[in-house]
Amino acid sequence: MFYSHRCSLSADDLNRQWLKPNPNLSPTVYHTKGFLYYLNSIGRTPMVFCDYHGHSRKKNVFLYGCSVKETLWQSGSPVNTSSIKEDPGYRTIAKTLDRIAPAFSFNSCNFLVEKSRASTARVVVWREMGVLRSYTMESTYNGCDQGIYKVRHQVPHVSCMNYD
Repeated sequence: MFYSHRCSLSADDLNRQWLKPNPNLSPTVYHTKGFLYYLNSIGRTPMVFCDYHGHSRKKNVFLYGCSVKETLWQSGSPVNTSSIKEDPGYRTIAKTLDRIAPAFSFNSCNFLVEKSRASTARVVVWREMGVLRSYTMESTYNGCDQGIYKVRHQVPHVSCMNYD
């Protein structure tokens, strides 16, 4: 028996295959990336890209996004971020969801691009295809701790594993 929530049958984390997806081992990633490149080549680059995940530890619903300024600032880079121009619109979807969706938490959102995330869908689509509003939306397995959906619910952490 095989159990996972985002791994392929070869036990690869599919969200870490976006830099160089193998057409045989991760065909869904390979063809999705190809389709996005095709759209880009005909001038139809998506305005928004969102990859949906379940989160095993944090509560509520939140977004991971991509920001050059926040990445440099939070990493302690010596680069002066005040000279970098960046459209702050990458936060608009998160702010809107925070206002209208009781389970959404803007305070849990993060727009930092860590090196360990370089091969994920949101980062590859942002860097390679220029989709400025590229996100991973995480929805809790652990319930919400705010608003009308506030519950006390806990699910143990599950990782990519093969079970015989």
